Amino acid sequence: MAKIVQKLSSIVAKTKRVFRHRKITMNETSARRLQRMIFEARIAKKNGDNTPTYKQIAEQMSSPHEQVFIAAVYNLVKIANNSKRYKQEIVALLKEYIVAEKVVPARREYVAKKISEIK
Repeated sequence: MAKIVQKLSSIVAKTKRVFRHRKITMNETSARRLQRMIFEARIAKKNGDNTPTYKQIAEQMSSPHEQVFIAAVYNLVKIANNSKRYKQEIVALLKEYIVAEKVVPARREYVAKKISEIK
């Protein structure tokens, strides 16, 4: 038993910092920045560059299924209301959808109504 303890203590002595607890100090701003970066990395698809989530949601607006379309528009409006960063891009995307030629009038009205809900 004593040999095992000696062996472990010699390993710890050789590795120094690996087995010792270090305190990590971080201010609130750095913590928020790190949290945002981790969140964006998790939701972004890796294709050589990061694609924002709202672009993937916008692709669902062309779905023939009404529920998928409604959910996509709802999520885009929710992202626009919560994110200053993507708000203008989402509004522009929704306005482009309204003026598209092959859009069903009911969907066009729904999108126009949802654009007015964006703060």
